Amino acid sequence: MAQDIGEIINRKIWTVEEILSRVDEIVEKSKSLSPNQRKKVSTTISDWSEDKVKKHIDSVKDAVINPIRHKNKEKLKGIGVDIEKISEKVLDNTELVNSIISLFKDIRNIDNKLTNILIEEQFIENGLGNIPDEIEQKLRDIIDAESGIKEIIEKEINEQSKHKLLTEVLEDVSFLEEAEEIISNIDYLTKFGILIEYSLPFEDLYRNLNTLSRKISDIIDNFGILEEEIKQKIEEKAYSEAHKIIEEMEKNCAERKRRLIDELKIYLFILKSLEEDIPEALSDISGLEEKTIPELEEYVRKMKERSLGYLRESGIKLLNFLKGEADFPKGIKINDIKRTLDVLRPIFLKGIEEES
Repeated sequence: MAQDIGEIINRKIWTVEEILSRVDEIVEKSKSLSPNQRKKVSTTISDWSEDKVKKHIDSVKDAVINPIRHKNKEKLKGIGVDIEKISEKVLDNTELVNSIISLFKDIRNIDNKLTNILIEEQFIENGLGNIPDEIEQKLRDIIDAESGIKEIIEKEINEQSKHKLLTEVLEDVSFLEEAEEIISNIDYLTKFGILIEYSLPFEDLYRNLNTLSRKISDIIDNFGILEEEIKQKIEEKAYSEAHKIIEEMEKNCAERKRRLIDELKIYLFILKSLEEDIPEALSDISGLEEKTIPELEEYVRKMKERSLGYLRESGIKLLNFLKGEADFPKGIKINDIKRTLDVLRPIFLKGIEEES
């Protein structure tokens, strides 16, 4: 036991002697500094543990031997940069260090969130450790994108997702366009009362927002379904459930549109066969696909009314039977059947020709 204590004491004595030797060396070299330079060297220390004392002596030595490098280190440490990753060549470049500090402060003036992320993600030290000029330009790009970045900061969205968006933008300002699209999709889906699943991985969230926004937009644009009608079906639904509802709605709308077009084609053919005038908007059959469901319904109503003048009510019933949409009409007379078939004959002949 006594021997162990003695060894410990001896080691401590050696450590103290080593420290004193280094201090003497620093004191000797400090004599070459001007009084003003000596004043700038920090000699106070609050933690007297061996490790802290050694680090403090290293810092003082650095300040004495290379005051410029030491000053630049202190500047970077002052904004939270880990200087261990930065080369001496960069630390000796006062112009670059001052530029980084100035740009950092400008970014902090935009919002503290941005500089907090720069420090958390070690963007500055990683940049200075690789290609110093690039991190300087990257910081300038961030400042130039202030307006777009502020829009993200001011948006009332999940803080975790906002932090991720800002991190991606600070990493690469060109991501700002995608970030704006994500924000736009969040706003769009929120309008329909959909519950955004922010807990999902960022990539999945981005994909889901984009997919569902596009599908809803397509239903509105291609089929003419009102926003309120869609909202009633998906309000307060999570993404997975809302997506299923929208897919089913899209499928039903496509089928509904197909049936309307098929029906409209029959009425148009009947009227054309009777050499009746056709609205210019319906003169090109291929253009019917571009019509919305409300537009097609209105055209079907009008063309059906005109066709009814030739087919009469009994003829329309028979036509619905031939289309497979109704049972054979009860009580229909032979003359009504004949008259209807006379009108429909051109349609059947055209169908036979197309099959041939």
